[in-house]
Amino acid sequence: MPALLEPVNDKKPPAPRPEPMTIEYQLGIDDVMALHVDNTRKSLKATLKKMGLSLLLVFAVSVPILIQTLDQQFIEVWVLFALCVPLWGFIVVRMFKKRQQALRKYIEDGRNRQLHGTRRLTISETGVREETPFTMSRSAWQVIEKVVALRDHIYICVGNLTVYTIPRSAFKSEDHRQKFLDTVKVFHSAVSRGNCRKCGYDLLGNTSGRCPECGMPTGL
Repeated sequence: MPALLEPVNDKKPPAPRPEPMTIEYQLGIDDVMALHVDNTRKSLKATLKKMGLSLLLVFAVSVPILIQTLDQQFIEVWVLFALCVPLWGFIVVRMFKKRQQALRKYIEDGRNRQLHGTRRLTISETGVREETPFTMSRSAWQVIEKVVALRDHIYICVGNLTVYTIPRSAFKSEDHRQKFLDTVKVFHSAVSRGNCRKCGYDLLGNTSGRCPECGMPTGL
């Protein structure tokens, strides 16, 4: 008697979940300023770009008039405007630098001392937990907007005003840093995809409030 064929199970087992990770490090004022400096540079570049485009537009409109009229007064006004543009750019750059210097002094004078110093940061499937000698904060992965890895820092962004900053010096080696970053991405992407935090089951479209695979509540 022929053996009965076993049904084929195409369902792949969920990938193993990474273990929680904890790192301890010192966050310096330069590390606190790094994100602000980067954002300032982006804003400054955008502002100077707009200024350059405005100048090109004025130039494109005025040159035909200049050629047709050859009016001396018009030429003087245009030259004066062209000379004022570099001065305007210098003022804008100086304003941005002044803002950076004021923020650094504000931090160095002892205000907002919780922004720098000793940190103990733990990432797990439930979220990010940061402890300092003065504060303790916790953020679930559901409220974390993005994770940004730059050359010298990793930023876990809850929003525009709340960012967990992890400097390169927080890690023992490049492999340690990469493992931490990979773990963060796994936890964050699982929640953003709507997967179960316990078993990884895809919860897209699930409205029962529980994972049908392992029974874990989905709203925690």
